Amino acid sequence: MLVDDYLKLDHGFDVDISQTQDFPEAMFHVTVATQEGEQTTHTVRLQETYWQKLTGSGKVSAQDLVEATFDFLLKREGNESILPEFDIAQVAEFFPEFEGVIRQQL
Repeated sequence: MLVDDYLKLDHGFDVDISQTQDFPEAMFHVTVATQEGEQTTHTVRLQETYWQKLTGSGKVSAQDLVEATFDFLLKREGNESILPEFDIAQVAEFFPEFEGVIRQQL
C-alpha cells in the first residue's frame, strides 16, 4: 500500500511523506518545509526487518515510523542538516539513543 501523508509537527516544520515502494525495502519521499517556506527533500529507505525490530513485529505502520523518525531528527537538528538520502537504520549511527526513544514514542 502506497501512502501519502501530510503533517505539521509541533516544532514548526511541515512534513509531507509519500511512500513510493513497499517492503522488503520500503522507500519514502519526504519533504520538510520551515515556517519561512524553505524546503528540503529526502529519500528514506526502511528495511522490513528493521521496521519489525523497532515496532515490535510491525505493530506500528512504516509510515508512522518514518513520521516518528523525522520528529526525532527535527527536535535535534534543522531540516537542512538531515541527509538527503538515508536508511532509517543509519540514524542510530549518528544518535545512539534513537532506537530507545523511538520504541518509547511509538
